[in-house]
Amino acid sequence: MTPKELQIMIKDYNKWISWLRERQIDNNLTFRFDSQLNYYKHWNPYANIHVIRDVWYYYKRFVKLARSIGAKRIMDHGCAFGVGSWIMAVYGFDVTGVEIIPEFISIGKKLFEEVKFVQAYEGKDLEVDGKFDLVLNCFSQRTITEKTIQFYSKYSDTCAHIIEGPHKIEVPGRYVDNLTYITSPKYVVRSYSMRYYLHTLLRNSILRSLRKVSNTG
Repeated sequence: MTPKELQIMIKDYNKWISWLRERQIDNNLTFRFDSQLNYYKHWNPYANIHVIRDVWYYYKRFVKLARSIGAKRIMDHGCAFGVGSWIMAVYGFDVTGVEIIPEFISIGKKLFEEVKFVQAYEGKDLEVDGKFDLVLNCFSQRTITEKTIQFYSKYSDTCAHIIEGPHKIEVPGRYVDNLTYITSPKYVVRSYSMRYYLHTLLRNSILRSLRKVSNTG
């Protein structure tokens, strides 16, 4: 699959369904995934294509960042079921998705064969070979600690960190398409804009209201 084909597929629901059926994905496959905004509480790849679209929206910025630093091998730490990892792989990167929840890894392997998945264990080093050109940290931590930097420095000198929400972060560095590029070691902070955050809250509120009406009807 090419990046162009990916964009077409996630915008065309019928193409997405055909792709899932080609991979023999069970149309009843559903699992729980609680984000900070409590948005993707129940996810089914057939019914909730908006999950793919939303992840693509911000992961394509990581594609731009990775290209700007010449990265080829990427670790996606906290990859959940691997949507973001898969998007990076489609754009031509060698991606390893790391996740602590085994059920997510099992689903990711069914959905995205282009991604290498690795099980993470609390308090233990990751079972990966060599270093990566870039590590994506997809946890919603609000602060970057020295311990965090030391951990990721084992695997790469360049990291990206996603902050979910309108947090103002005072850090030195240069900006790359709304990403703060911090040196020593190189570290990147991704923060959603207030506009996007409020849009997400409004959309979630409307969806919850519609579900209540549907359930009471």
